Amino acid sequence: MRWPFTQKSPCAKGYTLVEAVLTIALLATVMISISPFVRTAVTAWSLGDRKAELLQNARVGMDVLTTTLRQAKRVCKIPWNLTGDYVAVRNANDTQTIVFFWNHASCPYYVGNTSLIHDNSLVMCTINDTGTANPSNCTNSLVAKSLSNFSITFKNSSGDEVQLPYRVDAMDILLNLSDPQGVVSDTVV
Repeated sequence: MRWPFTQKSPCAKGYTLVEAVLTIALLATVMISISPFVRTAVTAWSLGDRKAELLQNARVGMDVLTTTLRQAKRVCKIPWNLTGDYVAVRNANDTQTIVFFWNHASCPYYVGNTSLIHDNSLVMCTINDTGTANPSNCTNSLVAKSLSNFSITFKNSSGDEVQLPYRVDAMDILLNLSDPQGVVSDTVV
């Protein structure tokens, strides 16, 4: 009589160790050969996602800026050098002054780094009727972050640059954002 473990049943089918090792080796070869393509796809997705986030940040910043400027009653302060990094306007009701500025050390409205607002941010400061921008009467709101450039060129109705706020009829706004994480190498305009 034979041991039951050594008998092969005619219905019993299975894989040998050699077959299993060959299957694993073949699957590993296939996985190694397609991994660069998967890595490239994941990198491209991450880059596209980060760029879309920067574009959305720029779009929201420009929307807030342009909507407020269109609704403003008048321009009340512009930089002396015709092209500047801030603009002050009176709101539609003429009850508050709203200042948009690029938060950096040479800007007269610079607020430094806070929990929300950091250097190179576009900030909207709403000033109560007392007139000066100080922490007790100024509400700062973050409009866009990671600016690499922000400038406004002030023009009259014929397209000439002007120096006086009451002569401003139009503005050319340049808003560039850069990725602080370095994922997106170029700036977003």
